[in-house]
Amino acid sequence: KISKRLQTVSGVGKVEILGAVKREVRINLKPQALQAYRVGVDEVLRVLQLENSELPSGTIKSGNQEQVVQIKGRLAEPEQFKRLIVARRQGVPIYLEQVADVVDGEQDLESAALINGQPAVSLDVIKSSGANVIDVVDKANETLAEIRQQLPAGVTMTVVADSSKSIRASLADVQKTLLEGAALAILIVLLFLGSWRSTVITGLTLPISLLGTIFAIYYFGFTINLMSLMALSLCIGLLVDDAIVVRENIVRHAAMGKSHYQAALDGTNEIGLAVLATTLTIIAVFLPVAFMGGIIGRFFFQFGVTVSAAVLLSMFVSFTLDPMLSSVWPDKHKQGERRTGFGGLLDKFSDFLEWLGEIYSKLIVWSLRHRRITLAIALASLIGAFSLSGMIGKEFVPEPDLSEIGVSFETAEDSSLEYTLSKVHQAEDIIRHYPEVISTYATVNTSASVGRNKANIRVLLKPKQQRQLSQKELINIFRQRLNQIAGINITSVAAAK
Repeated sequence: KISKRLQTVSGVGKVEILGAVKREVRINLKPQALQAYRVGVDEVLRVLQLENSELPSGTIKSGNQEQVVQIKGRLAEPEQFKRLIVARRQGVPIYLEQVADVVDGEQDLESAALINGQPAVSLDVIKSSGANVIDVVDKANETLAEIRQQLPAGVTMTVVADSSKSIRASLADVQKTLLEGAALAILIVLLFLGSWRSTVITGLTLPISLLGTIFAIYYFGFTINLMSLMALSLCIGLLVDDAIVVRENIVRHAAMGKSHYQAALDGTNEIGLAVLATTLTIIAVFLPVAFMGGIIGRFFFQFGVTVSAAVLLSMFVSFTLDPMLSSVWPDKHKQGERRTGFGGLLDKFSDFLEWLGEIYSKLIVWSLRHRRITLAIALASLIGAFSLSGMIGKEFVPEPDLSEIGVSFETAEDSSLEYTLSKVHQAEDIIRHYPEVISTYATVNTSASVGRNKANIRVLLKPKQQRQLSQKELINIFRQRLNQIAGINITSVAAAK
């Protein structure tokens, strides 16, 4: 019943039941009784097939609807089987119970599920192709909450694996990074421009560009996912670059004594071509990433398009909103005037920047006078960077520490389910020995790993802040320890997917 309820959830493609024991009525024929009553095995078999089947007998038509009518002959109770007439001898009926023992039993286990080493019935909910993982999980959890209220006493239901957790954690981290990046970008603008009005005018580029980018994401049929949020996080600094350059040049023209309107017009026109070239350069770097081939191209398509759309929008805002606000909302203090309070602190920071500028100017002069040495240093740095790159490991994506490890192993091909389970118990005993482990969830013979000799163990760890060993260290330890178990072949020990 639970499986059928879950299958009705939108986005669920399949619900696999593991570790459940199915009822089975066993009929053990008695050879001496068969011989005494002169009843053949084929007679018994034929009667069982006829009496334990559902046959279509016709249809009922009503208007445009047609309904199939079935004769239900499926037997359910052992007593019903016992009273089956399997033959007649001289007009006397011979019942099944006279030639066989009817036992109400269970089928042999085909699969198994264990939670912390204890047998359990597991329901693996598999989403349909194209369905959103988070939506499916949320709807399934709502259905489970309703089912829990109807469970009989003594029966508990627990979610032991949730594939949406890693996605939610990654999205939360990226969203946090996005907010931190925006706050730091605005702080840097305040320190370097030295004016809260300039900060507001420049900072408005961020929310407007982000809102416009979200519209672009919707227009292209993307979703708010890990790649699109990573793109937004990366381009937070890029979004205010154009606005900073335009605003700073407008302030410079205002310091020349021009009216605020004329300063905004001249400052924007003067720097417009350079800002356009900078923006197009960024797009030239990121847009081709979206059109790479293979699996990498599929991953980074949304990334490249999102970054390109964001920087284009930021350029548009810096050429329109920033000059308009600069012309009607100028700074009250004049350039060169010393301020008090927080403004005084900003003036001191500006003095520090001027001091750094003087040092930088001297460094530029030295570099121009010693061109060969400068080029030699640059060339040596380039060669050194290429040399060191060969010493760095390479992988498709870094393995995150999400506090879950997946272990897969197999026994000999002809192994029984009981033998594989015995090896699972040995592996779980080793794994649960470590204090970093919260729980284990093991399965044998699933649709993903077909065979009574194939087992999977999902290990839930404590949060990484509460562990002495990292997930990577535990993976290496588990791989080494589990390889010592005789009779198994470890196929995978890695972060759980």
